[in-house]
Amino acid sequence: MFKFVYSRGWISKLFLAFLAFSFIIGTAIMWGPGGLNFGFGNYVIKVGDITITPKEFILELYRLRNSYGEKIPTDKLKEEALNNLLITAVFAYLAERNGFYVSQEEIGDFIVRQFSDKSGKFNEEEFKRYLQYLKLTPKEFEKIVKTTLLANKYKSAVFYTTYANRETLNAYLLPFTVKIKAQILELDYKNFTSRVKVDEKELKEFYREVKDNFAIEEPPRVEIFKVTSEGEVKKLYNALTEGKKVEEKPIKVFTLADQKENWGEFKGLVEKVLKSKKIAVQKVGDGYLIAVYREGQRRIPSFEEVKEQVKALYQRLKTLEWMEKHKEELAQRVLNGKLEAKAQEVETLAFNLMQNFGIPLPTLLEVLEGKRYITVKTGKGLVVIKILSLEASKDIPPEVKNYYRLMVRNSQYLKKLQEVLREVYRKGDIEIKVNRQLIENL
Repeated sequence: MFKFVYSRGWISKLFLAFLAFSFIIGTAIMWGPGGLNFGFGNYVIKVGDITITPKEFILELYRLRNSYGEKIPTDKLKEEALNNLLITAVFAYLAERNGFYVSQEEIGDFIVRQFSDKSGKFNEEEFKRYLQYLKLTPKEFEKIVKTTLLANKYKSAVFYTTYANRETLNAYLLPFTVKIKAQILELDYKNFTSRVKVDEKELKEFYREVKDNFAIEEPPRVEIFKVTSEGEVKKLYNALTEGKKVEEKPIKVFTLADQKENWGEFKGLVEKVLKSKKIAVQKVGDGYLIAVYREGQRRIPSFEEVKEQVKALYQRLKTLEWMEKHKEELAQRVLNGKLEAKAQEVETLAFNLMQNFGIPLPTLLEVLEGKRYITVKTGKGLVVIKILSLEASKDIPPEVKNYYRLMVRNSQYLKKLQEVLREVYRKGDIEIKVNRQLIENL
């Protein structure tokens, strides 16, 4: 059946071009609760006659979870899933209202493209497995494809109304039209650490704020204890089994990072415990060995453990702050030869200089108007860029022009899509329902 429906050679492939413009706008839901009608039926979103089902919402939620992993809480993922699907539903509705239409042939063509082998032949079995994995019927999948294609057609129509504004494009390309010959003068922060004083109270307060950055990821380990009697074995074994804190100190600790050849006489016992992830007891000549598996953990070290590292980091940050505060004075001393700095001469495009030192466009404009030095704070200290000469360059690679032309046009395109969404909310003539109660239970 699938082959008959989807693999007919006369299906047009023209409309797949619209898929290239399927952008996601993260700022989609800028609408307050007053603009939405919260219903309680078997749907997640309804925009006119466009319906997003709970199954579609769950699929989008899984897709986001696979993309982000466990970094984002479920409630935040639900909001993003709702944003994405609401955007699609609104644009699909607007497409239908403006006379756009998605035919069965277009839907079939999309599916063929997604599930064809390298030779272009439709792979029916792969399509079946995909549907089974997502627990979708062919009709449900077609419905999802239709809604997506409708939304893409509307967005494509918006894209075709945009163009690359010449003035904006020229502003983006300006850094590629100027060659700069400059002397780079670097001041290392280490030469100025004596300008700041650090006491232990400050360090401890600083560590409280940044201690998570010093977290230690400890790998799984095997701890080995030694006792001399069966009574001690029983007592220690029970305590370890119940997860109690024990007073005895392990005689050996081995981690997965250790080389096996360093396990020596304990190799067999360590391997046994690593495999079982439990506790093992072994009788030896003068007593008993008890080995216990410990899960890996993320540990925040004490201040004393990392005191020197904390001091070095804090001193660096405070010195950089001091240098930023006195950067004009330092720059003048460097330029007048009163302060020694590491120097090198470069000749490069303004774009490269801006990228390397984080120089903003307004600063480049100041250079073009006559400014002859730039002072930039870096992670290593201060850089004074002495402008030696400027030269016009009109040799901009075509790929650079095309890249920025498309970037300017895409920026305008996204802005227009956002304006459409705002207008939909402002006018309020489209019935939009969001089933919050159902979403909370999914």
